[in-house]
Amino acid sequence: MPIASINGAEIYYEVHGDGPVVVLAHGGGSNHLTWWKQVYDLMGAYRVVTFDHRGFGHSTTGGGSPAMFADDLKALLDHLGIEKAALLGQSMGGYTVAGFASKCPERVTALILTSGSAGLLPAPEGGHSRNAANRAGTAVDYQAFLATDRDADGFYSRDPRDYFLFSGIGSLNFRVDPRWMLEVIAIETDVEVIASAGIPCLLIAGVEDGTNLAIMRDIAKLIPGSVVESIPDAGHHVMFEKSDEANAIVRGFLDKHL
Repeated sequence: MPIASINGAEIYYEVHGDGPVVVLAHGGGSNHLTWWKQVYDLMGAYRVVTFDHRGFGHSTTGGGSPAMFADDLKALLDHLGIEKAALLGQSMGGYTVAGFASKCPERVTALILTSGSAGLLPAPEGGHSRNAANRAGTAVDYQAFLATDRDADGFYSRDPRDYFLFSGIGSLNFRVDPRWMLEVIAIETDVEVIASAGIPCLLIAGVEDGTNLAIMRDIAKLIPGSVVESIPDAGHHVMFEKSDEANAIVRGFLDKHL
């Protein structure tokens, strides 16, 4: 099992395909397995790296916290000998990749954010990310937190079969303290560094994830040349719910910029 010893934690990762590097950073309700639809579509043209954030999936916590996620990503890329990469982060993973981009903009060939503010602006009140973090803060354990998320944005109602798989993937995160979600949305990242570096930026959100779609449009105003794409009949987990539509957008963006 591929493991990198990073900042006191054992970080699990996978690498598939060959070509320009694309790194996928998962959200707080999942782990590396959530990307199976993206990995399969991208690995024919790209070298795709997935990983479990510390504490998620196969990775250990190492006594750390979400504040270390961006530094963990840097150490993982160093471990793999990757100098530059395109980064895609979903929700919580957006904080990781945006944080890395603000610290090491010269190492980012393109930045894709989905379903959240990524710390570039405060998570909106009443939105999925803020509400999920609040629920996590009062949950007795991670499994209880997952249960509260079932009907949060209608994913279960739209596609109960896919949601059943999604929730099963999330159930592997038995090490995670759900209160970490409150720490994640408190992370602030300097959008000016990303904007001034001229990193190509794509922002994707489901139409049913309305507050996050709105905040991502606000972020786009701060990053010249960035593109916002909305996908109908999808919510917070748009990459999982509408993978065909989302993957086509991602591939078009990557093909243009890489």
